[in-house]
Amino acid sequence: MKKIVFVCNHLYGGGAERVLCTLANSFSNCGYDIEILVFDGKKRYPLNNKIIVKDIGDSNSLFKQSKRIRNELAKTTTDAVISFEYFVNLCTILACSNMKCKVIVSERNDPSIVGSGVLKDRLRNFLYRFCDTLVCQTEDAKKYFPYYIQKHAVVILNPLKNGLPEPWRGKRKDEIVSFGRLNKQKNLSLLIEAFAEFYINHPTFKLAIFGDGEEYDKLIRLVKEKHLDKAVEISHSRTDIHERIVNSKIYVSSSDYEGLSNSMLEAMAIGLPTICTDCPCGGARMVISNGINGVLIPVGDKNALVSALEKLSENYELADNISTNASALREKLSVDKITEQWAHLL
Repeated sequence: MKKIVFVCNHLYGGGAERVLCTLANSFSNCGYDIEILVFDGKKRYPLNNKIIVKDIGDSNSLFKQSKRIRNELAKTTTDAVISFEYFVNLCTILACSNMKCKVIVSERNDPSIVGSGVLKDRLRNFLYRFCDTLVCQTEDAKKYFPYYIQKHAVVILNPLKNGLPEPWRGKRKDEIVSFGRLNKQKNLSLLIEAFAEFYINHPTFKLAIFGDGEEYDKLIRLVKEKHLDKAVEISHSRTDIHERIVNSKIYVSSSDYEGLSNSMLEAMAIGLPTICTDCPCGGARMVISNGINGVLIPVGDKNALVSALEKLSENYELADNISTNASALREKLSVDKITEQWAHLL
């Protein structure tokens, strides 16, 4: 197998896009001929120069997008097509009907929330019969689907990006951090409200949130309402985020739901003591053993978050042990190991 075509909405902005670009680069470095069909290719994560990117245009029409994908696939001999995310998956399966190529589709969020509903579920379940493999990020996501789909579904965790800084082994600054997309799903209001309570007895601490999204202005307003202007920093995304936060004291993911948070994985890999909501569809609990390599708290529980912040900020030995154990993910989720699992599907 030599020619692989990836299909996706975008190549920039979220964890799914980052994982796709990481896999595309890794396959390209292994000698595969890689092409990416993207609905909107204005911005992109770094890609190998050998990878061909084709912007086929965006549309809300399932059939129009399917036709665009099929027209591109018909131009060359393609061995396998890999698509990411609900709507793109549906378009890709339709596009590949009666074509002689392997079709792998991947759910990158909680399928019970993203793309769910009676009609959407029926359409997805019908079309997912015709892909060769469905890749899910968690066991819970896989179990959401009927058995006839689970039979050709597998679970593959996200790879860590290359070039992450080594875990910090020294005194950490009194800073709590979070980074990623700033949207409602992430429930960063919970983090700010919990920090406001934590800050009363821990006035040396700062909270730094990095990212872009529709919640940016709302979060700025909340910080002002809580009179935390001098203690909370909300900044746009930055390319050197891991170097910026590697010596921070705690990382928090306060999401209401996730597929498998790349930010959480990266924070753990660089040794940040991590607090994460035990949110559906089970990604956090797949990698975090509570109290061993991270701390799990119930979704939306402000008191539990405040308590976890106090515990990690005040117990140096616990935080240090969690940091050391968390960094073991660097080997388990290396790009080479995860690419090998994808290559096995092909």
